[in-house]
Amino acid sequence: MTEFDYGATPLADENREKKARALAAWCYQHGLDAARVGALAQEPLRHLARDAGVNPPRPGSPTWPRVIELLEARAAWDAQHPDDPSIVRPVQPADQPGDPACEHWFDGHYCGATPTRAYLVGLRCADHTPAALAGRPEPCPPSDSTLAALLARKGKTAIGTPMGASQLIDDRAIESGKRRSSVGRYREAQAREAARRAGAPT
Repeated sequence: MTEFDYGATPLADENREKKARALAAWCYQHGLDAARVGALAQEPLRHLARDAGVNPPRPGSPTWPRVIELLEARAAWDAQHPDDPSIVRPVQPADQPGDPACEHWFDGHYCGATPTRAYLVGLRCADHTPAALAGRPEPCPPSDSTLAALLARKGKTAIGTPMGASQLIDDRAIESGKRRSSVGRYREAQAREAARRAGAPT
């Protein structure tokens, strides 16, 4: 007896179409075109769906490709009717390279302030970061635990290792007997691993 696929029923197809149209309408009204939606990873897409009031489609669902199709179709219609008052223009990048505008949406428009930082939900200025909108202080690590402070404490200016990562992996595999090698290579790997554990330069 074959297992019944509830995701391949006419009702499931109808529900996916409704969800795709709701997501496409929300994206369009918020200035998100097909290219921008198609470039989003899975986690930002989930946030977008929740913002739209839609249950996020499961990974691999045909819903998001359908959303992109609908947005492309609307873009083609807009191009044929450039003077239609219902057209919503896609969000354009800031005029100054490297200084993109805040994408937080409120009161029917985007914030547009600069400078911004990238978050999972998009580019945000200092007033519209996830922490600011939640009424929490911005997370700030202690000054003595930042990467710059840790490097300065070790007298370094960049992250480095005493040996390449691939050599380190090879030496550990050979020294443990998990990888075959000649007696000479085995002894060399043993010596390097012993020196590394002792903290001596290799």
